[in-house]
Amino acid sequence: MIHISENQMINTELKDVKSIKEILEKNNMFRGALNETVEYACESPLLSEKHYQGGESIVEPGSTLHAVGIILSGGAVITREDGAKKVLLNSIGEGGSFGYANLFGDIGEYLTHICARGNTHVLYIPEELINVLILRDRSIAVSLISILSAKVRFLNSKIASFTADSAEEKLYLLLCSKPKKNDGSCDESSNFAALARQIDVGRSSFYRALDLLESKGRIKRAGKRLFIL
Repeated sequence: MIHISENQMINTELKDVKSIKEILEKNNMFRGALNETVEYACESPLLSEKHYQGGESIVEPGSTLHAVGIILSGGAVITREDGAKKVLLNSIGEGGSFGYANLFGDIGEYLTHICARGNTHVLYIPEELINVLILRDRSIAVSLISILSAKVRFLNSKIASFTADSAEEKLYLLLCSKPKKNDGSCDESSNFAALARQIDVGRSSFYRALDLLESKGRIKRAGKRLFIL
């Protein structure tokens, strides 16, 4: 039984089948999948798409949405409340996805808040369809295991950064957990203010940690780009 309520999902006109196939083929869940598996998925009437305005909630804490969401355009930020403040956990750009950890469970409530960053379109693949795809093509199951394992490693690195003793170590562990761009720099590392908020330090402490890491040869700074050495 599909776990998506009417107030969580709104069907809108989907892109053409060719566009959907291109989107799915780039998603990690379909890495190594048979061509006929991708075609079956993109032609499924279970796919849904929803548009969000900037700042609008995509998923709120407590939601029981059981589906994988893929960002078609725009982006999203993932936060969690810590007392009176919000802690930025991650951000997702075009082609990124979310919702894997809430699949295949009876409880599966979201603990985080996912919010649209600018006008954002999301394609939803419900758990009901994913179950069918797994039965048709075992590579889907292997990909899901790989995705979830990567998320566990990511969370472990986040825990390490939050429990580190110094701002220097917190910053280094945070940068190590960031995906790398094509030029080798850490993704989202150009936003120093956001990085400081993620490790919960002030501006002066952040730049002091940055200088220490560079002086010790642990990172390289090129303008606003940061590289792990």
